[in-house]
Amino acid sequence: IVTGDFNGDGKDEIAVLLNDYQTVAFYEVDPTTLTIQPMMDKNSRPITISLPTSFKTSGAMLAAGRFQNTLNADLVAVGQTSSNASNQDTIYYIQTSPSGAFSPSLLNPNGPFQTFTFNPPTPIFKPVQSNIIAKAAPIVSWPVQTNQQLVMGIADDSQGDGWIEIGSFDTSFNFKQLSETDLASSFNNEPTDLYSIEVGNFDRQNGDGTRNPGMAVQVYSNEYVGGGNWIPQITIL
Repeated sequence: IVTGDFNGDGKDEIAVLLNDYQTVAFYEVDPTTLTIQPMMDKNSRPITISLPTSFKTSGAMLAAGRFQNTLNADLVAVGQTSSNASNQDTIYYIQTSPSGAFSPSLLNPNGPFQTFTFNPPTPIFKPVQSNIIAKAAPIVSWPVQTNQQLVMGIADDSQGDGWIEIGSFDTSFNFKQLSETDLASSFNNEPTDLYSIEVGNFDRQNGDGTRNPGMAVQVYSNEYVGGGNWIPQITIL
C-alpha cells in the first residue's frame, strides 16, 4: 500500500496491490469524514489496473513517486514473476494521469515492462528472493536529480544476504540500474538479513562539520556475528 497524488488534485490518494498479487486498486479519502472509498471511473466502476502476470507471494511492492517530470505521482510495481530467474525482478510502470485526468494505464501491457538482475549476472550461487522493499527517493540532491529515483532492498534468505538497488526511469520509461550494494560485503562479508530501508538525509555532515544535503539509504538488518548469534543493525549507506 502506498500513497501519492495520482490525479494531480493536491491531495494524496491510496494505491493497493491486492492479495492476488496482480491487481492494483485505487482509493481516495474524504477530507471531512476521513472515509476511505474506491476511486470511480466515469461509469461509476472502481478503478483498478490488472498486471499482465501475477507476482510471486515471496515479495512484491508498490512505490509511488514523480519518476518523470510531472505534477502527479506515478506508480511502479516491482517483484518476481514465474518467468523471472531467481536473481531477477520485473518492473511494471503505471502512468496515472498522462492526459491530466485520472486514467491509470499500464505501459507495455502485453509483457513485463522490464526485468533487471540483482547480484552478479553469473553468481556463484543462485539467490532465492524472500522479500523486496521499494521506495521512491526524494528529489533533494541525490546528488542532483530532476526526477525521483527508485530505491529497492532485496532480501535473500537462502544465503542470508541482501542488495540495495538504485535506478531511475528515462523519458521513454526505461529503467536504468545505476548502482548495486551487496550488504554482505558491506558488513564484513557476514550473512545479513535485510528487514527494511528508508531514504533520507539523516542530518548528514561533511568532514568539516557543515551540512551535507545529499541523500542516503538507512538499512535495518540482522547481522551474523558467529557462534549462532545475530545482532540487529541500523546502518547508513
